[in-house]
Amino acid sequence: IVGSLNGWVEPSEASLAHYADWKLEEPVIGSNVYAATFLFPAAPDDGSHNVDNSSQFRFFTELGGWDTTDVQFGSNSANFFILDITNDFVDGIFNFDAIWGQGNFGIFLDEDTYMTVVCDLQTHNKPKVTIKKGQWDVNLEVDEAGLWAPVFNEPAE
Repeated sequence: IVGSLNGWVEPSEASLAHYADWKLEEPVIGSNVYAATFLFPAAPDDGSHNVDNSSQFRFFTELGGWDTTDVQFGSNSANFFILDITNDFVDGIFNFDAIWGQGNFGIFLDEDTYMTVVCDLQTHNKPKVTIKKGQWDVNLEVDEAGLWAPVFNEPAE
């Protein structure tokens, strides 16, 4: 995950150490579904609802730099596009059929908030992003279509 959440540091091999705590991992090896929980920083709406001031992010499948568009996915194919998802959570969950490209997601948060993020790359041309507010353990179960689906569980103590 790359964005204002972690300082817009270039996603390159030189930044490998910076992104060590910002990567998603497969709960089931070989599933092509990746999950992690991150602390999203507060980015309260100042009343202008200027999405440029939101916490922004998109995803990279490798640290190949800003111009490797074929390894980036998010809200849109266009660079600098920001989709405000603040009000798109249903029962604390946001689901989105992502697009390969450089469009960002943006969210306004009044306080630092943990978010559990799942990126589903099982079908290459149809990446999916699911975000659930809070800290969750993610397991995978096979759905009726025969694909892995995320299941959010209370973290083990």
